[in-house]
Amino acid sequence: MMQRNYHPIRLLTVPRKVLEKYVHIQLSQYLHTHDLLYPVQSGFCPPHSTQTLLLHCFEKWYKALDTKKYVNAVFLDISKAFDIVSHELLLSKLTNLGKSSTATSCFRSYLSNRSQITRVLDSYSSPAFPSSGVPRALYLGHTLFSAFINDLSSVLPLNSTVLFADDTTIFIVICSLQSKSVSTWQICGSKEMV
Repeated sequence: MMQRNYHPIRLLTVPRKVLEKYVHIQLSQYLHTHDLLYPVQSGFCPPHSTQTLLLHCFEKWYKALDTKKYVNAVFLDISKAFDIVSHELLLSKLTNLGKSSTATSCFRSYLSNRSQITRVLDSYSSPAFPSSGVPRALYLGHTLFSAFINDLSSVLPLNSTVLFADDTTIFIVICSLQSKSVSTWQICGSKEMV
């Protein structure tokens, strides 16, 4: 495995694991109860899965193909997505989603002053203090990442963007291909993509 593919592993005490799970449940319930997450975000959103994401895409794609239309898709994967989340931007997004200043302060405390070391065999690095990223272990990091990436869909094509954690699929339905040039494609209206 190449060095750039490594990521931190968190070691937590049992009480911290229990507390993190409780906060995750509270935040998830809040986001789902108020319909704040993008509805086609299948990552970390039970009962969604890769299967529900594929069924959603295939249904739209088969419908287009059955009516003699074309589908173009772009598949994106954000490299080191969990590691590059800006703490300040995440806290701002949580506030915009309606979290109180008290809750935001708790999340600020949770994200700040973390340290990490690297161990290779019996050698240890000096501690590093990351200023970005959300922890991947357990659940809360996944929920925070979903809240962070949630507004990505607002700048992408309506009804033709699906998310699975840090993986994004963007597709368009094309009514006709008069030329191989993208500028001459006739892109179908959003009503036909639903």
